[in-house]
Amino acid sequence: MEALKRINEFNQEMHDIRTGIVSYDEFQTKWNTTTDSLKVLGVTQQQIDRIKNLRVTAPTDLDGQQCRRPSGMPPGPRLWPVVGNMLSITGKQNLIEAFRELRQQYGDIYSLKLGSSWIVVINGYENLKDALVKQGDMFIDRPDNFFFTRLLQHQGIIGSSGLLWKESRVFTQKTLKDFGLGKRSLQDKILEEVTILLKTIENTKGEMFTLKPLIQGVFSNIVTSIVFNRRFDYDDPQMMKIRDMLHEHLTDSEFSGILDAIPVLESFPGDLFHAKRLVDVERKLDAFVQKCLDEHKQTFDENNLVDYADAYLSEMKKRQNEKDSVYSERQLVRICRDFLLAGTDTTATNTRWAILHLICKPEIQERMFLEIQDVIGLERPPDMNDRLNMPYCDAVCNETMRVSNVGPLSAPRSSRVDVKFQGYKIPAETVIYPSLDSVLFDENIYPDPEDFIPDRFLEGSKISTSMTKLNVPFSLGKRSCPGEVLARQELFLTIVSLVRKFKFLPPDGSGPPAKKRMFGVIFFPAEYKLRAILRN
Repeated sequence: MEALKRINEFNQEMHDIRTGIVSYDEFQTKWNTTTDSLKVLGVTQQQIDRIKNLRVTAPTDLDGQQCRRPSGMPPGPRLWPVVGNMLSITGKQNLIEAFRELRQQYGDIYSLKLGSSWIVVINGYENLKDALVKQGDMFIDRPDNFFFTRLLQHQGIIGSSGLLWKESRVFTQKTLKDFGLGKRSLQDKILEEVTILLKTIENTKGEMFTLKPLIQGVFSNIVTSIVFNRRFDYDDPQMMKIRDMLHEHLTDSEFSGILDAIPVLESFPGDLFHAKRLVDVERKLDAFVQKCLDEHKQTFDENNLVDYADAYLSEMKKRQNEKDSVYSERQLVRICRDFLLAGTDTTATNTRWAILHLICKPEIQERMFLEIQDVIGLERPPDMNDRLNMPYCDAVCNETMRVSNVGPLSAPRSSRVDVKFQGYKIPAETVIYPSLDSVLFDENIYPDPEDFIPDRFLEGSKISTSMTKLNVPFSLGKRSCPGEVLARQELFLTIVSLVRKFKFLPPDGSGPPAKKRMFGVIFFPAEYKLRAILRN
């Protein structure tokens, strides 16, 4: 939201230059920029002269080309010089609201030019399935922009493309499976952390508390146990800072979209769009992972591989003489950072949303508890084998992931060649935004999509497989989230354990907390307080 306000102000200044309301010198003073700083990222003197001399003429971009879509591109709003369609997404509550409105005007597939970048937004389940599954190999790469190039450096699993991505993903999926993904060994790790969480909440003795730091501690520890066979106390100062940085990364990365569109903004003095802060967070996260890895290597035993880092180091050693090996310590650091980034705040956010919804709808909470009593009882923790016999609890988890809409956009894709898609010609290097929000909040699939209604995932007394197929919070295709199985397992075991042990209530003397959405790269709930009362 803050990012959109800032770019809206910047856009207004550009409009004022074009219409003669302000001079380039006034613009330069307002934004503390200089001709030299504009040149840092490759803006030529000719382009700078065009900014200085913008007047009411036929719309052109910085290179003097007419502002019009390439032939065959999907439709979209009118283009403006320099900023393209940036004005079409500013002034809205958040980017998703802007994308929803544009869909109403231009259909399920539309194009935008944001600064110097062409993007295509794809909406609707069938279109997403076509783009990400049927033509998935055509839209498999990551774009070259600030987020993937400057921050992620096209490394790890999230940021890489080509052979590096393919081999890293295959190795990671196999290794996670070997170490218990979907099996009891990993379930035991999750339940170990959940047991500590339950004890910590019990110690609040019914007093008001905040769930966020506790739940972040649970999922960051599950990640570090998988990667480094190590856990941290919830109040460990170092890990608290790391969790704060992970959250900051996912909130401040809202600004990266603006820097993707107008990269020259990164060179402006100061840190108006948080470029320096984001780069600094990346550096600190890498340093933390490298420190953990250096400590880990001291106990590495090739004959006793106990975690992901061990398995990767062993594979790296086996391939050290291969000329084109993609295995390197730098890539390992980036993959481990991806685990922390994707595996901590997203699942923690889903859990916080789930408890918030249950506080607001206590009848759903009690219906869950009755099913838990009938199937599990109160003497043992839940087991993933219980899920088949607990359709309502499973439906609550599915509805949580849908209505929470934590990741409304799948991570951007691009193609290295021109692609024909749904009758349109999408030029090479176009950035593709698959809108998961367009499916999760599709009124034709989910009537009253803003409401929390777990029963929509039930078919009689069983979970509806036709509905769960359409629930796509982890995206689709080869670049869907590799941690989906783990995330679903974590959410089910955690929520069922919490409701089995406690009744969750708002603070004394107040109504349910507001379901206020905060927007960054993910949707997360505004901070709220609650009480947990022991059952029985």
